[in-house]
Amino acid sequence: MRISITAGWLFVVCCLSGFSFAQPTDTYVSGLLHEPLGNAVLDTAAGRRLPVRNLGSSGEDGVEVTMNSAFGGAVAVDVEDLLNSNDATLRIRPKGWDGLVYGNHRLVSNGDGTSNFIFDFTDLGATALHVVQYDEHGTVISDELIPGGGPLNTPGVPNFTCPGGGYPIAVSGWRRVCPTCPWFWWVGWICSDGGTFTNQNARIVITPTLPGGVPDPAGLESLLVTAEGLSELVVSDASIAPFGVQSWGLDPARISEQCDDPAGCTPEQRTLHVDSLGSSGQDGLSIDLGPNTGGVSVGLAKGNCCRGHVIIMKAYDDEGQEQRVSRTQTTTPDGSEELDADFSALGASGFRLTLFDTSGAVVGPPGGTEFVGGGPRPVFTNRCPVGQTEWWTNTGTPNNPVWVFQGCLGSYDFVLPGYGAVANVDSFHVEPLNPTASVGRLTRCTLTSDDNEGLIFDSLAVTPTGKADLNWDGVVNLADYGLFADCMGGPSVTFPPAGCDLGQFSRSDLDGDDDVDVADFADFQDAFTGG
Repeated sequence: MRISITAGWLFVVCCLSGFSFAQPTDTYVSGLLHEPLGNAVLDTAAGRRLPVRNLGSSGEDGVEVTMNSAFGGAVAVDVEDLLNSNDATLRIRPKGWDGLVYGNHRLVSNGDGTSNFIFDFTDLGATALHVVQYDEHGTVISDELIPGGGPLNTPGVPNFTCPGGGYPIAVSGWRRVCPTCPWFWWVGWICSDGGTFTNQNARIVITPTLPGGVPDPAGLESLLVTAEGLSELVVSDASIAPFGVQSWGLDPARISEQCDDPAGCTPEQRTLHVDSLGSSGQDGLSIDLGPNTGGVSVGLAKGNCCRGHVIIMKAYDDEGQEQRVSRTQTTTPDGSEELDADFSALGASGFRLTLFDTSGAVVGPPGGTEFVGGGPRPVFTNRCPVGQTEWWTNTGTPNNPVWVFQGCLGSYDFVLPGYGAVANVDSFHVEPLNPTASVGRLTRCTLTSDDNEGLIFDSLAVTPTGKADLNWDGVVNLADYGLFADCMGGPSVTFPPAGCDLGQFSRSDLDGDDDVDVADFADFQDAFTGG
């Protein structure tokens, strides 16, 4: 099968004006250090976007985004001018901890709004390229093993639209998903206005097969973004992938993977540090949850900060609805903390708190205790030792939008307004009180704080939605069956029937044999939960 990728519109360059050309000493964008390459000059960052000026004809001018990640990272680029400049070329190359460049990835313009996107791993001695394409929901569209290391040339034309007049942006990166997994190159596409573009593949992943004896890149030191045939470009949305999850710092926070053991760390032992937090309480870490997400959990190392500091975790769904849970250290000498939650974006009047012991039995009020927004808050003594880990988890489903907090060692003692003291609490649930809106598919999570000692994360994990949950609402019910039935074409029918799009057809193929038939229906019945 021929790989056809729409690359002509991959990048859009916005020609920004009115900026000073003064070169910053240290330029941090998205919490990561950006340094000029060659004669390039970095302009003033605007949010997560950084203009890069003064690109000459050498092709070596641009920006180096330092990541120092055991799992890799990514960066986005806008290049409309590139597509209209004949023979203009953009290169994004990963540099490993060993200083070697792993592959050559180029976008070469035809000057007419189209281009060729070229992947070349021949310098590594790659014997094959595993090429997989996905739709915007993360469903596989095509899967092919191509002999040789390249160059793989993929022409394309700009034939899609973004809602609201937005333009497409390409996000490219070099990463792996586990310490022993192979590294791969990927390119994904988003709209500048946040909408979903139409009629296009959303992501391509290329994994080179390396022969024995070729050194495996231990980690990604940086991404080198350079161009020729242009005077400027804009890079944005830099991120790293600790624990396999794309993350970035909320300005002015700075993020870094660190090894806390002087004897050295394996990749999974490295922790994610978030430093340079201000006093606003809005600085911290943002996590891209990706497609098909059912929930997120975070392991946060307990610090020893100051009285009155607050930690806030927010989750956002694909409708822009926000769920917020916060913990504020009181000014009392006993180290107690106040719990609060804001689910007003879901139409909730407050939150319900349920307390559990180590066996999972309810030790708080049967059915939980209701706290109306603006009323007295529950207070608890945090017995989690300094340096240990506390889990924050959100399931993110409409029928069960519950936050679960699990202590480290020992237990909590709660004081509930209107109820009294409850001792020996091992974990507790927080959920919206009488919400009028359900939770959609989670897309992003942030953790912020005013802790001047920063935050340390020793784990991040994303929970996918369950098999046969075709509309990502956390349950498999008649709504999913309606989508499944539209796609059921029978044995050997490998193309979506009328009323079923390609992405839905692929998700309905539960046994992975390229058709949707009674065998898939049997799997659907096994997964059916109702509700």
